[in-house]
Amino acid sequence: MKQQVANEGTYYGGITDMDDLRANLAENCVPEAFMDMDIFDYQVFLDNRRTMMAQYIREYYESLA
Repeated sequence: MKQQVANEGTYYGGITDMDDLRANLAENCVPEAFMDMDIFDYQVFLDNRRTMMAQYIREYYESLA
């Protein structure tokens, strides 16, 4: 993804701009740091994503009131 947003070709969909990538990651509750992680960071990734999902659900729930 780093190469793709640096205009080095499209390999993983049509996102070619860092702002679009950040927005997409936030919409899908994926921590930006995943691009710097390897397989040994999987538990950290899951913990971060779980926190982001909880916040997303909390914000949605609070918007219903």
